[in-house]
Amino acid sequence: MKHLFPTILLIFSSLATLTYGQAEWRDLTPSSDRNFYDIQQAFEMERDGLPYEKGRGIKQFRRWEYYWENRVDYNGNFPAPGKVYNEFNDYLLSHPTPRNYQPGNGNWSLLGPIQKPINGTGQPNGNGRVNSISFHPTDSNVIILGTPGGGIFKSNDNGNSWNELNSGLIRLGVSDIDFHPSAPDTVYIATGDRDAGDSPGYGVWRSNDGGSSWNAHNTGMGNRTVYEIMLHPNNPRIMLASTSGGGFWRSTDGGESWLNTHSFGSNCKDIVFHPTNPDIVYAAGSRFFRSTDNGLTFTEVNSGLPTPVCRIALGVSQNQPDWIYLFAGGATGIGSFEGIYRSTDAGQNFSVQTTTPNIMGYNTSGNDDKDQCFYDMCLSVDPNDANTLYAGSVNIWKSTDGGVTMNLAAHWTGSGGADDVHADHHDLQYSPHNGNLYNANDGGIHFTADSGVTWEEISSGLYIAQVYKIGVAQITEDLVINGYQDNGTAINNGSSFRTEIGGDGFESIIDPVDENFMYGAIYYGDIRRSTNGGFNFSSITSSIPESGAWVSPYFLDPNDVNIMYAGLDNVWRNDDVRNTNNWTKLTNFTSTKNMKDMKMALSNSDLMYASRSESGNFFFRTSNASATSPSWTNLTSSLPESSAPKDIEVSPIDPGKLYIAMGNSIYLSADSGNSWTNISGTLPDISLNTIVLDYESPNEAMYVGMDVGIYYKDNAMADWVLYNDSLPNVEITELEIHYS
Repeated sequence: MKHLFPTILLIFSSLATLTYGQAEWRDLTPSSDRNFYDIQQAFEMERDGLPYEKGRGIKQFRRWEYYWENRVDYNGNFPAPGKVYNEFNDYLLSHPTPRNYQPGNGNWSLLGPIQKPINGTGQPNGNGRVNSISFHPTDSNVIILGTPGGGIFKSNDNGNSWNELNSGLIRLGVSDIDFHPSAPDTVYIATGDRDAGDSPGYGVWRSNDGGSSWNAHNTGMGNRTVYEIMLHPNNPRIMLASTSGGGFWRSTDGGESWLNTHSFGSNCKDIVFHPTNPDIVYAAGSRFFRSTDNGLTFTEVNSGLPTPVCRIALGVSQNQPDWIYLFAGGATGIGSFEGIYRSTDAGQNFSVQTTTPNIMGYNTSGNDDKDQCFYDMCLSVDPNDANTLYAGSVNIWKSTDGGVTMNLAAHWTGSGGADDVHADHHDLQYSPHNGNLYNANDGGIHFTADSGVTWEEISSGLYIAQVYKIGVAQITEDLVINGYQDNGTAINNGSSFRTEIGGDGFESIIDPVDENFMYGAIYYGDIRRSTNGGFNFSSITSSIPESGAWVSPYFLDPNDVNIMYAGLDNVWRNDDVRNTNNWTKLTNFTSTKNMKDMKMALSNSDLMYASRSESGNFFFRTSNASATSPSWTNLTSSLPESSAPKDIEVSPIDPGKLYIAMGNSIYLSADSGNSWTNISGTLPDISLNTIVLDYESPNEAMYVGMDVGIYYKDNAMADWVLYNDSLPNVEITELEIHYS
């Protein structure tokens, strides 16, 4: 039996500067009253042709766009809240036996990365993004982390090792965690991905056994992304939560039921109690609000503050309980640090502490004009010294004079005299036990025990990488290359992972004949080649005078590994890709819409199918792909849905027989794409992301990866079955087969 290697991805959320529901692109939370195409248009209008730059928020938006363009309907409407969860549970109820079909060896085992990959990129790499950090109230060794796609991880030894706590959870991101103060085996989580919209929200969930199992506690609230939850310190049956849709929710029965007490008009991503008076609650989204009745009512505070802004992070200290700090950014759009503000009267009036330097950018001295405040902002104030605070965005900055002077405390490459910590910071929390400051970022988790001079990483053991694509060797069984969100492209040799290239890693290929040749890619079709087994890569598409999609397709001719096809705005061919960077343009599309997927028939290298993201020009076929100027037939009118196929698979025996993934369905054509039959059967009605055929199967075995699970079918079977044995209920983004 072949060995099937899956990979798993997830994605993102952000903040609004306009009234919730309007087409403000910084608010990436999917909602029934928002439209994908309106958000997309708002981004393009503001960006106005700006080229890609780090620190502008462009990367985070393009990730979100890539994810959701394949999940919204034809009109741009997002799926109903809770749809993935409900559809998968309905599938399990209707398919009680067999739950898992095992032709040969169907068991799955985790490959990783588990330990932090060896780093060959020249900049900090990591295991994956962490959203939130929470500490056990009495046991100093216990830390729980929330991640956007990997769910929940717990350490019982102060971060030296980690265990997954996802039993009972389906396709889950976590944005906040709170322990019951007197019964710490009771733990609450805020579901969904607050900062990038990577995963759906199902409201608040609770565990009564320290995280070993979980159940929904969202009655009244429903399936919402929850940004933050808080338990009343004196009466933990009172709980507060801020959610997508600008809502503020309150429970008086330990989360059994929830009442919507306020709507902020924009997403409120940070809420905190006054340190000594829990009747006073602070809440911040694009504006600042204050409650004096424990969250029953709120009043907006404008005194001394700019409004509205993109996002505000809050910080308080037991040392000066009436002080509250605001870290604000983005009032004037791209490239705006608004300032650090402080109130000394419990949030009634504020004064600006500083507006310089730009602590939201990449530069070590803060003299650039960049920010991505909608995606990464956090603030923490020393509980023993209210003049000491740390602000995290791309980098981490520190003040010891109440925010008047900000100094670089950690940098994404370790420049400017600061220690290196992975970029993009989502949480800063002081441990109540040892006083160390912990940081959650796009690479994992770090802490400082010496006031920010040095930082130690404790991410190893967190298998939370968000994987876009994988490539599997055909000579060495355990050799795999895969691309991660924000953590580079990694090569796994069966015993360890090694990160190369850096940035976001996308489509990856290992030459099936000579494994010294590997290919990886970063943004917009920048394809890289290695000639030494993945230890060094160099760009091979810099001569092409156009760019591609965020994730651009490319492949090697299955009958001649010297030939590569790449899809950017057009289709391009390199006839000697091992040795040259020379490309021939094979199409003449006039728009700048990008290619989405391409596939060539194993039995006929002249027959090729391609999809692109242009309405009316979604799907094409050529029967002379090897020609200098191939001719193309537009098959868009034959497609069963009005969208571009996101994955194409061609029969290895019959080049006219092909399969496409569109929306939540899989379709078969037996006549080279001229007509189609829906073969989805009883598959759950959720996004179908990837298709792979087993070329050695006598019955045309096929596997599909969906937003939850892998499903199997062959010609001897009447319907699909779940192929998920030992595999968590996670999103599948790519499937590849090694043929032994």
